[in-house]
Amino acid sequence: MSAYHTSQFLMWRVIVTIVLATVFCLLTNKLALVQQTVTQTDPVGYWQSVDFVLKIEDFQPNSKQVMDELPLKEFQFNRDGTASWNHRWKHDQLIHPDGKFHAKYYIKDIEGSSYLFLPWLSGDVTERGMKPAYYVFKKSIMTIHEYDDISWKDVSAYDFSENSNLPKTLIFNEKTVWPDEGKMPTDGNPKMIMTVSMNPGLGIRELHNEGITGKGVNVAIIDQPLTPDHPEFKGKIAAYYDAGCNGSIISMHGPAVASLLVGTHCGTAPEAKLYYAAVPSWIGDTAYEAKALDWIIEQNEKLPVSEKIRAVSVSAAPSGPGSPFEKNLEMWDDACARAAEQDILVLDCTRHRGFIGPCYYNSDDQENVAACTAGFPGMSGNLPAERILVPNSRRTTAEESENGDFSYRYWGKGGLSWSIPYCTGVFALGWQLKPELDSRTMKDLLFQSAYTNEAGYMFINPKEFIKLVKAAQL
Repeated sequence: MSAYHTSQFLMWRVIVTIVLATVFCLLTNKLALVQQTVTQTDPVGYWQSVDFVLKIEDFQPNSKQVMDELPLKEFQFNRDGTASWNHRWKHDQLIHPDGKFHAKYYIKDIEGSSYLFLPWLSGDVTERGMKPAYYVFKKSIMTIHEYDDISWKDVSAYDFSENSNLPKTLIFNEKTVWPDEGKMPTDGNPKMIMTVSMNPGLGIRELHNEGITGKGVNVAIIDQPLTPDHPEFKGKIAAYYDAGCNGSIISMHGPAVASLLVGTHCGTAPEAKLYYAAVPSWIGDTAYEAKALDWIIEQNEKLPVSEKIRAVSVSAAPSGPGSPFEKNLEMWDDACARAAEQDILVLDCTRHRGFIGPCYYNSDDQENVAACTAGFPGMSGNLPAERILVPNSRRTTAEESENGDFSYRYWGKGGLSWSIPYCTGVFALGWQLKPELDSRTMKDLLFQSAYTNEAGYMFINPKEFIKLVKAAQL
């Protein structure tokens, strides 16, 4: 072979070698890429948050972008197209609760684990057209603990049969998907729990059967917005005032407190009339709460003596030590002073003005005040001895997650917010019988009638309260 042919042969040999090496590298890299970024199409299941990133490519499993605790801790996709927080999904699209906006989610396998990149549909995205950032979730096996909130979740794969008490401790609603009977305890039927817990307990239903229902008494609530058409309180709202919610009509809190006060099935005073002032409490400006109370005072001034507003339920702490509000706190105490001039009793959660504390009753012995436990379920600690304790947990409340979607939610663990309307309704029962009694007298009778346990805690005792009201003399 000539030198020319030898050089040509060697050149082609080098070229072939390079081409084969290049192909091998490309195939190797492609396989590695496939192993790390295979996109799945089925999101159904339970996911726990691990990070929050501006761009998907920013995520590194072993290097978190956000070190603080993530507000959104979990997300669930259900087979029927529903998802957590009233979202829906279809194909690879997450649909906002209002149905007007959707964005693509991504599921990727990275280092042997499945990760969900969920677009965060904040106001910047839905209203201002900005690109979404992403919550990053990791596929997980569902675990359920006492006092967990499983509202809107599909827990059909979970086995409750070995823990008969667990369902009673949870927070759930009518959208929760439960397992079949084989995985449920025989005495833990969720529908039964929800129905039984509509009862205010402590003898309230017995008083209702005697005709003591709050009929003819006007009360008020200052809380987050609601629509007046929920069957639980439809026709019971005498007047509604938007004190700064800009027309918003949906909240979790509003329907709940209204139902606990005047609800047909859940309320302590189901035949009282309600003046409702909606406030944007999420803003943290007490000026809105003060404005709402001044509206109630103005309404009261227009009413005849026999129809005066007797009490206002405020499931918030708009002033004083520990208040979560940030602006104009002093305006609340000033407004309360103006209400007191008209003998309107304001019940709130403040430390310096409030007189109500939390307790919960035995769900198997709801009518027995002696079976009540001070505080919140699952929590220990001392409570102020001078407060009267009112049930807040193991109750069912009205719920409206979308306009016109009326339902109910059960609270295995509630907050002090649920105690305030309960107590306001008990006062309304007293004023039905003795409208001539002023607010100071009614409050004194409430404390005099309280059941005191061995630890010195005082618990609201509605039947005994009504006995003292009947016997009261001017």
